[in-house]
Amino acid sequence: MFQQDQNDSLILMLNNYLYDTLPDEDQIGFQHCLALLGKTIKTDFINIYVSSTLSQTLQRKYSWHNDDVQHIKGVFLNQSPHLKQAHEMARLVVHDAHQENSDAPIRSVVAVPMVYKGNWLGYLECGYFEESHFWSEKSILWLEAIGEVFAHAIEIQTTWRTEREQRNFIEALLDTTYALTSTLDLDEILDRILGNLWYITQHDVASIILLNKENQFDITRYQGTIILDDDELKLLVQHLAKHAIYKTIQTTYQPLTIPDLLALPNPLINIPNCRLRSFIGIPIIAAHKIIGFLNIASFEADIFTPHHASQLKAFASHAALAIRNASLHRQQMQLAAIEERQQIARDLHDNVSQLLFSSTMMLGGVQSKLNTSSIQIDQLKEWIQSIELSINAANSELRNFLQEVRPDALTKTNLVDLLQGIITSFIGYTYVNVEYDLPDEIILPSDVKLIFYRIIQEIFNNIKKHAKPTLVKVHYEETDADIKVQITDNGIGFNVDQIPPDRHGIAIMNERAEQAKVKLYIESEVNVGTLIQLAWAKQSID
Repeated sequence: MFQQDQNDSLILMLNNYLYDTLPDEDQIGFQHCLALLGKTIKTDFINIYVSSTLSQTLQRKYSWHNDDVQHIKGVFLNQSPHLKQAHEMARLVVHDAHQENSDAPIRSVVAVPMVYKGNWLGYLECGYFEESHFWSEKSILWLEAIGEVFAHAIEIQTTWRTEREQRNFIEALLDTTYALTSTLDLDEILDRILGNLWYITQHDVASIILLNKENQFDITRYQGTIILDDDELKLLVQHLAKHAIYKTIQTTYQPLTIPDLLALPNPLINIPNCRLRSFIGIPIIAAHKIIGFLNIASFEADIFTPHHASQLKAFASHAALAIRNASLHRQQMQLAAIEERQQIARDLHDNVSQLLFSSTMMLGGVQSKLNTSSIQIDQLKEWIQSIELSINAANSELRNFLQEVRPDALTKTNLVDLLQGIITSFIGYTYVNVEYDLPDEIILPSDVKLIFYRIIQEIFNNIKKHAKPTLVKVHYEETDADIKVQITDNGIGFNVDQIPPDRHGIAIMNERAEQAKVKLYIESEVNVGTLIQLAWAKQSID
């Protein structure tokens, strides 16, 4: 079996091949070397067991068997009565197991510790299923030399993976930190967090569970090789909320690692045919409060280390900031939407409802007059005209509200049509005469058109509330240089330099004008009236 010259050359060959395939093709390199070793020493099987730092057990990482062997009956060292001896880095040698037990699945086996620079990394095991074999001291020493070659390769691979994990971890942190400033969309942030988990450690299932205001569980995001429908997700949430694992995390505020979920008396995952094994649960903490949990799991047992838990804890602290900011933004948007709906409801009540009520009262007056013989035709025409104005104004107000709740409609609608809607609504509400000269179409960039509309809308609102005019004029002027819209009224006017602090309309108009490079000119005189002009230079589009 062992010839010194052949064996020395084999060690050199294994050494060179392993280093050529590291680090990217370690699985191929190890498998090739095991096959080469097995065929050289003509053994039935070879296994490499690597020590787990998490559970202090051995896991078979690489394996080879002779093609002539029909069934692999390999024994795991962590099930062997020699396990304690093995952990003390001693050899495990069995020349003929049938001398003690004729039913032993492996008849002859030797396992030598793989040691590199004094560090024990696992075991190299080889043997025979059916035949006995005497393992000489020379052959065992040679196998130990082979084991040292494999141990060195494993050490290199471990170092490289640690460096790669650290680099990936930094990239994940950077991307999550970037999400803090690049977006406030909660769904996008949760997707990015789950995506970045792959940079930290390999896994098969990942989820983010956020707690709602009632401190109840809610799976916001889930991804994995197990496909779950909505009903299964709901059942899973209900089950997880009651499990002792999460109660422990909520009590300790620390990550919790489970080497093997199947060893739990109460299963964590209550899904049929779900054989998840390793698990880490990480609390997501913001402002000293747990707002959710980050969970990863794998079909392989005992693969998550304390180092993984530490990295995930740091990652979760960055994720917590992004989630909290996005959650607050979503709450603010929801509150803003509620406030906007309430404002629309108030405006509908104050404007449309009042116009319709006024029309109803006038119709009632017309009806009562028709029942008498004293009605005058001219008076009837005047009332009908007033009713028509009120109804037209109500229709204009409704159109305005529909455009307000659909901002894209504002940008797609001709500015002239928008201004006519404002004017019609104003006339029907105030019965003030409005004279205007507007073209068929005013062509402006979308943002400038929107600013023109908003400012003119504010001007007419201010006239309606404060000016008390009998006439309003709207004048349009366009030259090669600019576009101007001028609005004047003969109302009570005001002192431009003495605007009350509770009147924010003009300040708002100035802010909007600056956004679109629109010049806003305001002139007013008490008891004379007010002139407001909007001017947009066409070169502003360049």
